[in-house]
Amino acid sequence: ESEPTAQEDITVPAPQSIKASLKHLFDVDNLVIHSNNPDFPLPDNYRDDFINALNYWDSAVWYPEYITSMINRRDQQITLNVYLEDPLFPVDSNVQRWNSDTQSWEQEDHLPEQTMARAGATSGCCNVDGQLVWGKFFPTSGRVRINKRYFDNGDFTKTDHQNQTEFYHTIRHEICHILGISSTFFLDLDGSPISQY
Repeated sequence: ESEPTAQEDITVPAPQSIKASLKHLFDVDNLVIHSNNPDFPLPDNYRDDFINALNYWDSAVWYPEYITSMINRRDQQITLNVYLEDPLFPVDSNVQRWNSDTQSWEQEDHLPEQTMARAGATSGCCNVDGQLVWGKFFPTSGRVRINKRYFDNGDFTKTDHQNQTEFYHTIRHEICHILGISSTFFLDLDGSPISQY
């Protein structure tokens, strides 16, 4: 699936009354990218690519006014937990998932070899009469897991005609899952118009 060209990219400006009073959608000031391999932190140029992918979405997505008014905050941001994972090292103990069958948190396994990255929302706001309702829920935190194999094999370092790396495009794609294009939003929220994903 190809990425849109620069001419096809669409930026939808937020209403100035809302956007002017909001911070960056993502909390980039406190962004920490954890690595389970102490000898391989994310290189600075790829951290810049990560921030640029967040900036892409920040230009098009903002917190809906009803949520900022419900929580009485205009400075709501999405907090990200980012993990760079080397398959030769144990998965970070903070990388867990909720098992709805056992009603408990479980340690995640390594990313599958063919998976470049994985992401999703880990908390959100707000519920309606105790229910999480599609169209009335927005993420407040998310997690991104990055597979180091794709740095090792050179895939993340490939660039397109605009000199954007595959890593940038991968992160831009993964952020979609945090923002709501995911099975959690489509299948777990009441009133979702989508029944399969």
